[in-house]
Amino acid sequence: MVEPIRLTKKEVDTFTAQIYLGLREGYGTLIHNEREVREVLQDYVNNNKFCVTITPTEFIYTSNLKKSVNGNEPGVIIGIMNYPRFPLERKTLEQKAEEIALLCKERFKQNKISIVYPDRTVMFETPEENK
Repeated sequence: MVEPIRLTKKEVDTFTAQIYLGLREGYGTLIHNEREVREVLQDYVNNNKFCVTITPTEFIYTSNLKKSVNGNEPGVIIGIMNYPRFPLERKTLEQKAEEIALLCKERFKQNKISIVYPDRTVMFETPEENK
């Protein structure tokens, strides 16, 4: 007779955040890649005992640079959740989301970066005079 597998159940309050990161550096032509983002995130989670996901995406937008040309660029969505194995308070998770967003904004020279929470969206933007 086969013994049934014993499972433990862990629950935490739900928390999710998604960081939307474009891979075009500034408004220029240099496009970073997912591998570069993965390296930055791997270094962050190794040093902070944390876990994230990464999903490729594409941004499609109206380009203000040339009226006849639409804009687009590759990007990634960095996912964060309250993982029951290593639960954290909401405030700590939000701090980590902001740390990661600002780290990526600087590293990939983005003018803007957004974090989408279930109840609000936060955007960090470099003022025009600093671009």
